[in-house]
Amino acid sequence: MSYGFIVNSAGRPSNIQHIETRPPEFQDMQERVRRNLRHLVYRPRVDEGQAVPTPDVIYTHEFYYRPEDIPVAPEEPETTTE
Repeated sequence: MSYGFIVNSAGRPSNIQHIETRPPEFQDMQERVRRNLRHLVYRPRVDEGQAVPTPDVIYTHEFYYRPEDIPVAPEEPETTTE
């Protein structure tokens, strides 16, 4: 699961954008990771003695799962047209 964001001059992530999740069925996991990213604090980049934002930061959260852990969508009932 990957996210892109900007580390602002205070060291906090902003403009968090979801990039990719594999497998895509883990929708609830996406929101949990995004919420945790909001609470991270980074050391801001310093340029000429001033803290400046760092654009284009990529965060990749790796997790392990068993194939049977992937949620299965319920089957839709067959419709018959007469």
